Amino acid sequence: MSLKRQTITGLKWSTINSGVVSILAFIRLWILALLLSPEDFGLMAMVLTVIDLAMSYADTGLSAAIIHRQNADRKELSSLYWLNVASGFILFFIIWALTPIVVMFYKEPRLNLLLPISSLAFIISSFSNQFGVLLQRDVEFSTLAKQEIISTFTGTIIAIILAFSGFKVWSLLLGQLSGVATKTTLLLFLGLKRYRPLLYFSTKDLKGFFSFGLYQMADRTINYLSGRMDQLLIGNLLGAEVLGYYNFAFNLVMQPLFKINSVITVVMFPVFAKIQDDLERLRKGFVELIRFIFSINAPILIGLVSISQMAIVLVFGDKWSGSIIFIQILAFVALLRSTNDPIASIGLAKGRAKLLFLWNLYSVIANFLFMYVGYKIFNVAGIALGLLAVRILFVPLNYVYIIQPTIGNCGLDYFRNMARPISLSMVMAIIVAFLNTHLRHTPVNLILAICIGATIYLVLLYLFDRGILLKVKEQLRKSP
Repeated sequence: MSLKRQTITGLKWSTINSGVVSILAFIRLWILALLLSPEDFGLMAMVLTVIDLAMSYADTGLSAAIIHRQNADRKELSSLYWLNVASGFILFFIIWALTPIVVMFYKEPRLNLLLPISSLAFIISSFSNQFGVLLQRDVEFSTLAKQEIISTFTGTIIAIILAFSGFKVWSLLLGQLSGVATKTTLLLFLGLKRYRPLLYFSTKDLKGFFSFGLYQMADRTINYLSGRMDQLLIGNLLGAEVLGYYNFAFNLVMQPLFKINSVITVVMFPVFAKIQDDLERLRKGFVELIRFIFSINAPILIGLVSISQMAIVLVFGDKWSGSIIFIQILAFVALLRSTNDPIASIGLAKGRAKLLFLWNLYSVIANFLFMYVGYKIFNVAGIALGLLAVRILFVPLNYVYIIQPTIGNCGLDYFRNMARPISLSMVMAIIVAFLNTHLRHTPVNLILAICIGATIYLVLLYLFDRGILLKVKEQLRKSP
């Protein structure tokens, strides 16, 4: 199969995966929000701030190196596999050892049991992580999509059953663990047939990967701090309940971004790696990716802002109305963060791990300064406003310091491919928000507002950017 056909097929399956997983994630969030309290969500957010940081080290940063190198032999892969397994066990014991410190930081004794149990995920997933990376390297995204859908479905069902049974925060934690266990089982079943590692380990085999991997680990740590510093601050300063409102808004807003961006970028990173020496193709692929992502994310996120007052109370109940202000701010944060994954893809494809690490370090410093000032001026909402200010500032800076040095001049196309869908979505959102002021807040009117908004956006897209619609139609017709 040609690289172009592999890319089309990968994007098709990634889109299916993104759609199904996003629907399951929304159903899960909806049902659990009705059954659980903001405090339960806040406790789980405290757990995840630690687990997500440790996850940065789960594969010792070598997954991207395997894809970048493309030609690792079986001995090298075997050494990397057993290093990955060892890392899973080491992280498990580190989490246990650090739990008292985390409990002291959050002033939350319930984490004494929640955190160590959740760290079992590192041991479970360590046996299959490399198989997922190798399937990604080989552009086997139909297989990965099916496994992701099955594991997400399993985790969702178990979490909902446990929540109905009164397990509270444990339903969130055990639902997540069951999803990890399901995905590991499926990857092991296929991976041991196709990529079975040898009972072999040599530190010599790691040398060609380690410098790349070290920058990847450092970069992921910085990315974590950049993405989770807001929740660390809120959890420490304001406790589980306020963090629950914020985390609920974060999940509702960021889930579409993470699902859409991650699956698209997971396809494009190995594709970019294969064409890393063809600068013109790399540049064209990048700006088209920006166009595609913003054409999807902008109407979803800006549209959510326009209906949030009606939707949150109707769908999730009055107890979640405290999250509305966070949703309205974080939607724009999420939209501007849509550039992060495509930029990381071209940077990694060109082997610029060090540059990405340094730039993310600057981003973390800026996030902390802006969030601290925002908190002092506007209290908890100021933390979200600080994040938004940093995202706006970094849109042009990302181009000057990352994109242009990596793939050359494409500024006009880059900014235009962001600005057009944002402008069209803003027009749509203003019309929908105006209609909402004249509609009673009922489920029927909420559905009507969503349908009107979608129709307006598609009409505007046809009038002002029909090329993206024609491109999607053409690719769907060509895909098998």
